[in-house]
Amino acid sequence: TLVLPHKLPKPLEFERIEFAGDVQNAFDNVNIRKAKIDFGQTQLELSVFASRLGDTIRAHLDADVSDLQMSELAQYWPEKLGSSAHAWTTTNIRSGQVKRGELALILDVPIASPTEPEIRSMSGSLKYENIVVDYFNPFPKATGIGGSASFTNDRLDINVARGKLLDLDLDLDHGVINITRLDTDAEEIAIDLVLRGPLSTALVLADHEPFDLLGDVGIDPTAVEGEMAARLAFSFPLSKDLSLSEVTVSLAANMRGVGMSPGPFGLVLEKSDLELKLSNNTMKVAGQVMLNGVPLTLDWQEVFAEGQELRSRYILSGNVNSTAFERLGLPDIPVLSGDVEANVILTRFGDGRSEVLASGDLGQTVFSIPQISWLKPLGEPGKFQLGLLFATDGTPNIENFTVNAPGLEIAAQVDFEGHAWTAKFAKFKVDKTDLRGALIRRPDGGYLARIDGGSLDLEPILFGTGEEPREAEASPDGATPSVVIDAKFNSVRTGFESQFGLTEVQARSAGSDVDFLVFYAKLPDDKHLRASYIPDGAGHSLHVRSDDAGQALVALGWSDKLEGGTLVIEGKREVASEPLMGLFKLEGYKISNAPALARLLQVASLTGIFDALKRGLDFVSFDGKYLYSDAILQIEESRAYGSSIGFTLEGALDLEDDEVDFKGTVVPAYTVNRVLGQIPILGPILTGGKDEGLFAATYGVTGRLDDPAIAVNPLSALAPGFLRNL
Repeated sequence: TLVLPHKLPKPLEFERIEFAGDVQNAFDNVNIRKAKIDFGQTQLELSVFASRLGDTIRAHLDADVSDLQMSELAQYWPEKLGSSAHAWTTTNIRSGQVKRGELALILDVPIASPTEPEIRSMSGSLKYENIVVDYFNPFPKATGIGGSASFTNDRLDINVARGKLLDLDLDLDHGVINITRLDTDAEEIAIDLVLRGPLSTALVLADHEPFDLLGDVGIDPTAVEGEMAARLAFSFPLSKDLSLSEVTVSLAANMRGVGMSPGPFGLVLEKSDLELKLSNNTMKVAGQVMLNGVPLTLDWQEVFAEGQELRSRYILSGNVNSTAFERLGLPDIPVLSGDVEANVILTRFGDGRSEVLASGDLGQTVFSIPQISWLKPLGEPGKFQLGLLFATDGTPNIENFTVNAPGLEIAAQVDFEGHAWTAKFAKFKVDKTDLRGALIRRPDGGYLARIDGGSLDLEPILFGTGEEPREAEASPDGATPSVVIDAKFNSVRTGFESQFGLTEVQARSAGSDVDFLVFYAKLPDDKHLRASYIPDGAGHSLHVRSDDAGQALVALGWSDKLEGGTLVIEGKREVASEPLMGLFKLEGYKISNAPALARLLQVASLTGIFDALKRGLDFVSFDGKYLYSDAILQIEESRAYGSSIGFTLEGALDLEDDEVDFKGTVVPAYTVNRVLGQIPILGPILTGGKDEGLFAATYGVTGRLDDPAIAVNPLSALAPGFLRNL
C-alpha cells in the first residue's frame, strides 16, 4: 500500500514494486534508473533523478502509465498537480481507458518542507479510447471517444479522433479540447468538435438548453430533413460561478438535401443545399433553395443579442415569372410577362418594425399597359425598386417605389391608415404624359385623384387598343368603387398637333357612371371650352360652351375642317338608365376641305359649291336635337345653312364602332330657296316645307366614318317639294 498524505485522496494498493538506483554524496544525488509499480491492470514505470541544490532538491521525473481506467484517474493524480486541469478532467471524464500515458516533471522540493514541492515544468501525453466526455453540461455527452492528449504546466490539449454524441445519431469525426492558462487563476477552456449526421439532430442540439438558439426563429427541428457536416465550438472560463453570458458557442455546417414543411414564410423548402453559421449572437443561412418548387438564392441572418437594432434579415434572389409568382402565393402582375431578375430583402428590427426592399431587372420581360397602348419590348432595359416599411402595429408604408424603362418613369410613396392609403407621385411619366400628384383610397373604398400640373397625353387612351366600355363585362351593383378627380394640367394632348392648354377637371363617378363633371380648357387666341355635367334635381344637366368651336375640335383631335364658330350644347338626363337628350347650336363658322361633304356635293353634281368648298363655305348656323345612350349619338330635326347651301340631317353615329347612318336633304342656293319657301300657300308646296327647297336633293351617308358610302337621289333635285316628301 502506497500512502501519500496531502497528495493522493486515498492509499494506493499495488501488487508489486521494483526499482534500482544509486545514491551519492550522502543523498546529494539520487538516481532511480528504472522503477515499476504493478497496480494489477494499471502499470506504472518511472525514472527519477534528484540532486541537492543548497536547501532544495531538484527532481527530474519521467513516468509511463498504461491501461488506466478514467474512473480511477483521481486516485493517481495529485490534486495540486495542475489543479484546474485535475478538476475539469476528473469531473467531466469518468469512464473510458488510458492506453498509454507519459509524464515529464521537474520539481523543486524544499528540504525543510518536502510536502510543498514547486513544479518547475511539466509535460506529457495520453492515448485513450472509449471515454465519455461531459464537455458542457447540460449538453449531451460525447461517447466512444478515442484519441490523444498532451499537457504542460499551463495547458491541456485533448485531441478527439472519433466518437458519438450520447443519445444522438451524430458521429464525432474530429475534435479538440484546449484548457489553457493553467498556471493562473483565470483558466479557460475551448472545445471544437466536427460532427456529421442528420440536420434535424444538429438543430435539436442547437436548440438545447441553456441556449435555445432556435426559440425566436420559429423552426421546428423535428420537421427538418437533410444531412449535415458541422463544426461545433464552445469556449468559457473555468470558474465555479460561470454565467451563460460568459459562454461563447458557435456552429458552422454544410447542409445537403434540406427540406422543411412549413419552411420560411410558410412555404415548402425542399432539395436545398445550404451553409449554416450559428453563434450566441447570430445565425446565418445561405445557399441555393427550392421554395414551393421555385429555385432561389437565400441569405438569411438572425440576431439573438439583446439591444440590437437588427433582429432578422432574409435576402431572396432569382429569376421569377408568372408561374413562380403563383407557386410562391404572390399576386399575378398582368402587365408583366417573362422572367424578372428579382432581389428581395426582408428585415425585422428589435423594436417590432419590419422592412421590405425589393428590386428587379425587367430586361427579360415584356411590360405592357394596353389601356394606354404602352409597351416595353423583350430585351429593352427596365428596373424597379420598392421600399416597404411595417410599423410596430403592422401598418405598412411604401417609402419608395420607382419604375424605370424607356418611356416610363414612376417615383411614388404610399402611406396607409387602416383600409385607406395615399399614393404620392413625385414622377409619373409615360411617353408624353408627365404628371405629379396623389391617388387616395378613402376609408369608404372610393378613390380620389389629385393632379397638380404636368402634361397629359390622351391619344393612347382615345385611339388605343384598350377594351371598349360596351365590350367590358358589367360589374355587379356596388362592386365598382366611386372615383373623384381633381386635376389641373398645364397641357392635355389628344392627338397629333392636337392639344388643350391649361386644363382643369373636377369629376366624380358613381359606380361605372359619371355623376359630376366640370371641365375647363384654354384654347389658342385666348379662347375657351367649358363643359359641365352636374346633378339637377332628380337627374343631370349638361352644359357645353366654346367661343371657338373649330379650335375646340382641333384640340379634341376630332377635326380640323371647321373654323371659328360659337358652340352651345344643352342636355338633360332624368335617370342614369335613360338617354341624354338636348339641343345643340353652332353659329358663325366655316367648313373647308371636308372629304365627306365634297363627295356629297360631287355626287349631287353641285360643282359650283364643290369648288367653293376648297376655299371654305361659310355657315350661319347648325342646330338641332340629339339623343345619346350607350355610345350611340342620334341626331334629329337638325339643319345647317349658309348663303350658298343648306342641309337637313338625321340619323345615328356609333362612337365605338365609328359607323354612321345619316340621311337628309341638301339645298343649294339656300337663301333663294328660303325666300321661295316664304311665299304664302305656294312656297310650302314648292319647297316641301321648312328647311326644304325647290332645288334640293335627298342623300344618305352610311358605313365606316372614315370612308362612308354616299348616295343621292338625283330625281329629287327636280321634283317639287311635296312630291319629294312622298
